[in-house]
Amino acid sequence: IYDWYPLRILAKDGTTAAVHSTPPLFSVLRGSASGRLHKGELWVLAHFVEYTKPRKYYHCFVTLNKDTYKPTAVSLPFIFKSPAIEYCTSFTISDIGQIRFYVSFNDSQSSVVTCTDSALTFISI
Repeated sequence: IYDWYPLRILAKDGTTAAVHSTPPLFSVLRGSASGRLHKGELWVLAHFVEYTKPRKYYHCFVTLNKDTYKPTAVSLPFIFKSPAIEYCTSFTISDIGQIRFYVSFNDSQSSVVTCTDSALTFISI
């Protein structure tokens, strides 16, 4: 993922693989942990930042069609521990919906946070 607004996917060679229009919310999305196939879609983790002191990070999943990469839904925002500096470098999802996040708090404390996919609420795009 190169841009979220519009969603622009680049191929490994740097050429554009797909472009899709996205809602205005996507203009504040940043980063992404590598996507994972789950329930027939590609789940990608993104975040957005409230630029206060200290900064506050909020996370969400965006689901994409696995063939076209067109966005299908976005989850309501969530936090791992607190609305502070939180980075997620990777996540896994099991066949039964157990999500394991590999996160860092305040750039210093590594941790693993788990939840189930049923704990998330999605809004269709």
